Amino acid sequence: MPQRRALRPPRRVRIGHNRAGRTMPAGTRDREGFFHSVFRDAPAPIFVVSLRDDGGYLLEAFNPAFDRAVGVGGEKIEGSRLEDSGLSEADFAALKDKYDQCVREDRVIEYEQELEMTGGRTWWTRIAPVHDEAGRITHLVGTPIDISEARRSEALLRRLIREQRLLSDCNMAIIRAPDEMSLLSETCRIIRGAGYSTACVCLGSDGYAGDIRVSACSTQKEPPTAELESPDGLPAMALRTKRASRVSNLAEGAGDVGAWCGRMAELGYRAGIALPLLDSDGMPLGALAILSVVPEDFAAGEVRIFQELADDVAYGLSSIRSQERHRRVDRVNSARLRLLQFASNHTIEELLEQTLDQAEELTGSVVGFYHFVDEDQASLTLQEWSTRTKAQFCTAQGRGAHYPIADAGVWVDCVYARKPVIHNDYASLAHKKGMPEGHAHVVRELVVPVTRGDAIKAILGVGNKPTAYGDEDIETVSLLADLAWEIADRKLAEDALKSSERKFRELFEESFDGLFVTTPEGHIAEFNKKVMDILGYDTADEVRALDLARDVYARSSDRAKVIAAVEETGTAEYDIDVKRKDGSVITAHCSLTAVRGADGRVTQCRGIMRDVTERRQADAATS
Repeated sequence: MPQRRALRPPRRVRIGHNRAGRTMPAGTRDREGFFHSVFRDAPAPIFVVSLRDDGGYLLEAFNPAFDRAVGVGGEKIEGSRLEDSGLSEADFAALKDKYDQCVREDRVIEYEQELEMTGGRTWWTRIAPVHDEAGRITHLVGTPIDISEARRSEALLRRLIREQRLLSDCNMAIIRAPDEMSLLSETCRIIRGAGYSTACVCLGSDGYAGDIRVSACSTQKEPPTAELESPDGLPAMALRTKRASRVSNLAEGAGDVGAWCGRMAELGYRAGIALPLLDSDGMPLGALAILSVVPEDFAAGEVRIFQELADDVAYGLSSIRSQERHRRVDRVNSARLRLLQFASNHTIEELLEQTLDQAEELTGSVVGFYHFVDEDQASLTLQEWSTRTKAQFCTAQGRGAHYPIADAGVWVDCVYARKPVIHNDYASLAHKKGMPEGHAHVVRELVVPVTRGDAIKAILGVGNKPTAYGDEDIETVSLLADLAWEIADRKLAEDALKSSERKFRELFEESFDGLFVTTPEGHIAEFNKKVMDILGYDTADEVRALDLARDVYARSSDRAKVIAAVEETGTAEYDIDVKRKDGSVITAHCSLTAVRGADGRVTQCRGIMRDVTERRQADAATS
């Protein structure tokens, strides 16, 4: 074992008096002995390095405090050359550079270094040159201080500050974001700005349906979209499990995502974490994925912070979607109200065209059509195109044309599925049948059926929205399609009723017999022209003013007999003498039927009157 060398202190150091100014005892005036005692008993770690003739350094002495503080026995490396002391190549180069600087500049040098041989602890060291009597530098003396704990505390503080700033900035983004995309993009940008390589938000469709998509991303390099959307990746796992998924070292892989980790490591990433975005009911909206090029970059404490951040983002996302839904519902309700007002004085065709115009506006579409499904559920009737479709995109004719559903294009998939159908990539559909000449070119489409009971009554379709159709579009179009059918069905029923009434009125007015309705009070409420001809009156008002017993029956007592018969049997058929306007009396054959109310009382009588005077006279002449 090398022997500790006695050090010769520089002559320029003055000793001989202690701090109080008292003369040192004679036994301690020996300079070499005194300095050896100071070196040995000093509470601070001290080491001495001597300069070699070849420009290298020899580790000459270490005091006991050094051994205690550093944990590397000085006696093991005393007398060793610096390069042979067990230092790593990097640590040796760094230390030699500092020693050279101290010698070259002949001054005290301070530096901070993490030494591998001391377990990675960080040391703040001061080294000073020691001169001989000729003023040449012969040694370097240094005092290292372990500042590892301080640096860890500083790193922890910086991390806490970064995390709190991250949370604060993201919360401000949540408050200020006008829409979903702004929120997600700003969140990713803020996380990236905190020192991470890549931050992405992946959203699922209808919760977790087996596929996710990157909706927003901020990255230093080309975004790994395909890997982030992969079903075997961290984001998909976070969505499935509804828990944070972390891999501290992607190069080593981890369980079910091992293959994914390997692919990400090939892209240069070293650590990753994915956190689920859950709504208030615990249903997954998507996942927040963060990637780093630094191994072990996501400590357990950071997982908690990132989960808190993910919860905040999920809350903001849910709030924005709720607000957007309320605004969308308001717009749809306003459109429905306008359609109700519009329908009061427009035809069915005009109503359907206006409905399609509203559907296009609310969904951002540029093509719209409305079909009625026939009662046989096997054929269609083209009713209407939207205004823009007719003006700009479609010259195909066929309004009112009937054709089999089996011959129609892929848009009738909604009939077979009996639910709304979205084709966001129309060109890729293998079962599409192509378009007739003059038909609008279709990029994507949304088609919804209108059902009543087990029957499909109508189909409303919109197409060529600039972006993909989604659930909110289905809701909007379904509400409009349903309302349009409700109004159209009512208008069709009203038209059918009016047609029936018109036909009935024509039969009523053109009948060869007098048709009438009387009231219990004895007035004629309704009648056709034949009644006026039989009674000899010129205007309807004159007939309405008649009192049957006084003005029509030749014998007023006959009225009471007729009413009694009708009350008893519900019907009456008789010949009776009636008075005309000019006072003449004719014979009429009448047939009456009672109409009763809910209480059983007669509310009116419906009758048929025919002038049989000539027949009676002929019968009398032949009898």
